[in-house]
Amino acid sequence: MVESARRDGLRLLCSTEFFWGSDIGDASAHLIKIGCEGLVISTDPPHYFPSTLHRESMRALRDLINSLDVVVAVRSPETDVNIFSSNPYISEASIRSIEDSINLSLSLNADFSIIRPSNSAIPQNYGLVMSKLQRILSGVGRNAYIALELMGEGALEISSRIRERRIGFVYVDGRSPEGLLRSDRVVCLSIYSKSEPLRVIPGMRTSIPYLALYPKERGMHRADDVKRIVLKVKSWRESLL
Repeated sequence: MVESARRDGLRLLCSTEFFWGSDIGDASAHLIKIGCEGLVISTDPPHYFPSTLHRESMRALRDLINSLDVVVAVRSPETDVNIFSSNPYISEASIRSIEDSINLSLSLNADFSIIRPSNSAIPQNYGLVMSKLQRILSGVGRNAYIALELMGEGALEISSRIRERRIGFVYVDGRSPEGLLRSDRVVCLSIYSKSEPLRVIPGMRTSIPYLALYPKERGMHRADDVKRIVLKVKSWRESLL
């Protein structure tokens, strides 16, 4: 799990969004074949929303995961999600979609769940933020590990208020405050395939377990193109002291 993986340092997990629209099991198998060391399973609609996945696809994905020694994270939907919305219909629907992704993570026996509570910066009403997050986390078993993707300057305040050790944080390149990157509870760096790597800080290689790689844009990418990106990121990772 997450704590035991720290000795590996920036183990590369690749998002199924590189093969957007393909069968979830096929996408996962392709990513492992081209050199990814783990998976980030997308649950974004319309293709991968948990309630719309075919039972056969789920069974094949579960069998694949069980047969491979790879790290698996399930990521909550990003599209149209904002649990902090003042519109209760949006907030409630967002919470339910996140709960569905957590249930999928448990069903797959994934190593951890990545939760992005909102695609916008965290609001300054920290009492509201904490109550919404607590509602989601209260339904998660004690053995589950959650990594929150927090964006905007409010991320630092929220990370300081969350005490449970089973909850870590994801640093989103370009969208999370740099101060969060120095937290000893950052378990994953999220980067989007691009020409320049994110800023390196001392100890990054040994202190942060996972590096999550996403495409700039979702789509059906060519396997050779994805492989080149994976090799490039691995080369950058190896250059870290």
